[in-house]
Amino acid sequence: MATLPAPQCYPWLLSTNRNLPAYTRPLVGSELLMHRITTLNAGRQISFILSKPELHIRARGAFERLRFHCPMIAASIDNKASWVYNPVQDDDDREAWLQRAFVFEDKGSGSTYALVFHGPHSMIDAWPAMNALSLMFEWMSVDPPLDKPDWGSEWKNLPPDPITAMGGPCTTWDTDAVRLFEDIAANASRQATCLTLDDPRPIPSRGESIRIMHRFTEDESRAILAVAKQNGCSITHLVEAARCLAMVTRNPPNVEADPAREVDFGSELTIASLHPRLSKSHFVSAFSCLPIQIRVTEILKNNSEVQRMHLTMKALRAQYDYYLGNPCIYHSLAAREFSTTFQVPTVDGLMTNIGVIEKRLQTKWKGQQGEPVFEIDEFSLACRIVAPVVLLHSWTFKDALYVQIGTSDAWRDAEGNDTIMHRLFDEIVRHIQLLLPGVPELE
Repeated sequence: MATLPAPQCYPWLLSTNRNLPAYTRPLVGSELLMHRITTLNAGRQISFILSKPELHIRARGAFERLRFHCPMIAASIDNKASWVYNPVQDDDDREAWLQRAFVFEDKGSGSTYALVFHGPHSMIDAWPAMNALSLMFEWMSVDPPLDKPDWGSEWKNLPPDPITAMGGPCTTWDTDAVRLFEDIAANASRQATCLTLDDPRPIPSRGESIRIMHRFTEDESRAILAVAKQNGCSITHLVEAARCLAMVTRNPPNVEADPAREVDFGSELTIASLHPRLSKSHFVSAFSCLPIQIRVTEILKNNSEVQRMHLTMKALRAQYDYYLGNPCIYHSLAAREFSTTFQVPTVDGLMTNIGVIEKRLQTKWKGQQGEPVFEIDEFSLACRIVAPVVLLHSWTFKDALYVQIGTSDAWRDAEGNDTIMHRLFDEIVRHIQLLLPGVPELE
């Protein structure tokens, strides 16, 4: 079977045919995919002991320092889908950028503030955003450093493309990639009924977003995690299973015309992040997608909703293990971006579990003398989506599991209400709650 060529490395190149010297490279993999559909906000609510003037100075100084260590925050995207970065020319240039990019809003009294990154998802995945926020908090917790960055050379800290960052082209591409794309082709050719969401209403999007979140209590979260572990599964498998079975409830598959026809659940945009393998300053989107597809025909024959959850979790775990065991999976998205045979599919849902926030971002920060400076109280995430793609995120913060759904306003009904998404989200939450002791199933 013919397969796709292995994606190659794209180094940063100096471009001299612009108004200012610039370093450029194409968007690759998830950078390009996310450029097409979303803008992301990631932020934390923080309680400070510092005075407002001192907080302003430290936050501004930390953001300036972040420009040097993660210069991607000052990059732009041209009309050819390439990154463009202009190195700092002089102090005036650096100050002008700071004036545009850093905003300090003083809204009322008190010692609680929010530190928020706002930018394109092609740049801000959740993990690089947390890494960058962690760097800022580290610098904000101490007095400003005396050393002065060598501005103009910061372009050397630009993140490499995902192929380079992962060690170069996959050496087993000729064998493992063939196996991977054979699986993708086989899934695409199956004569099966696929679970889908309700059709979005024909309401033109006005660029607004729908976002609904649920927080499980600490006790509920511990119980839910315990059930996942008993099944040899993770929270990722559990939340994905709840999404699958919520779709069954909200939009049951129509197999009456062909009772022998099988039913599949597909989630080709299930995210596998590259960031555990990358440096903390790699501030740009970097993930690939697992072409998850499970057969749910036998699962749906089980009348117990709890058993359906257990079976679906285990089926998903097997798929995750299989695809994550293929060394080419992390390069596959970059290879498919320019393919006409194995295009990245247009699907109606995408799921990702961010994990335990505290593993990447500590919640309490102390100064140089060990004195408390600030504490992180809350975590929030928001995506502004231009396509009717439904994003499902989960994370754990301070021992509580959070689940959040987000999409564009194309899913609003004719009256402008979010009823469709609320019903779907309520079913996702209900299926997770089924794993708690004493929660009844539907009759």
